[in-house]
Amino acid sequence: MRNLYIVTHPEATHHVENIVGGWHDSALTPRGVKDVGRIAATLGDLLSGSLPDGDGGTLLISSDLRRTRQTAETISDRLGLEITFDPDLREPLL
Repeated sequence: MRNLYIVTHPEATHHVENIVGGWHDSALTPRGVKDVGRIAATLGDLLSGSLPDGDGGTLLISSDLRRTRQTAETISDRLGLEITFDPDLREPLL
């Protein structure tokens, strides 16, 4: 059995510019960068000691859009995990 933690990116430029996100490749705002730092710290505290060491059993998977890359990279730095970027995690085009 695995635990699944889902984290959404915090505030990005498309939010403050009133643009629909979707495939728009926006960056985190300064507020978003600050918030993702707090998210990563909270995850680090929450998961401290519960992540398996070196067995490859812990996955960090992210969309390849800039705002989600920034979010995943901050979490990766805090938790010491490798990231898999997957463009299939973008919102589906209808």
